Amino acid sequence: RLWLLTPEERTTPAVLVRAWA
Repeated sequence: RLWLLTPEERTTPAVLVRAWA
């Protein structure tokens, strides 16, 4: 759901891992 993340969320490693998981 990377395309749904806000620029703020994209800078959060934890959210990135969750998005790829």
